[in-house]
Amino acid sequence: MQAYLLNIAGSVTAIGMLYGLYILCAFLFSSDKALLEMWWLPTFNCYRVVIRNIPRGYEITDIRSNTWLRYTVPPSVGCSVHSFRDINVVHNERIMLSKSSDFPIACFRLQPTNDGFEFISTDKFGVEISSYRLNQDFENLSMEYSVRVQTWKLLKYEIDRTFVVPKCDKSVGRVLEAIVAMQEEGRESRFPVMFRTAEVIRISI
Repeated sequence: MQAYLLNIAGSVTAIGMLYGLYILCAFLFSSDKALLEMWWLPTFNCYRVVIRNIPRGYEITDIRSNTWLRYTVPPSVGCSVHSFRDINVVHNERIMLSKSSDFPIACFRLQPTNDGFEFISTDKFGVEISSYRLNQDFENLSMEYSVRVQTWKLLKYEIDRTFVVPKCDKSVGRVLEAIVAMQEEGRESRFPVMFRTAEVIRISI
């Protein structure tokens, strides 16, 4: 009976240690993996929103991403709630990312107009692909992506995240104006206002 109880205790301890390792990896070691950053590159006259893999250099595979502009449609007769109108800007897929590369999921610049801004979607060298008007109903620039990250040749992370660049923020104020101001500074800079709005991380061995 005593041996049986010891076996049960050992099994429970092993399961607890494994679960503890899972929690540690999920909440600590995953925080710096495949993060999204937004950089202004004056040489190419565009922002690049990239999944960062430099200088950490992990093996990243199965990359999928979507970028869209979100507009708010106010309530009206027959619909008492706000509705979102999403305009898809770009979709990307990549099988594998090398350890010495970042992956741009969206590239753009803003052009001020008389009554707002023009969102100009570009390639990573600043060549215009399409443009969209950002009127008063514009809410945010939204980006979602899914990746698999392998570390130590053992742990595998499946990471899904959603980020937004809002029209306004309490700490910055008018975000679109701040984006244009960074463009006009003429130096390579990281834009700080991006918010992680959703995240799912799964870990396997």
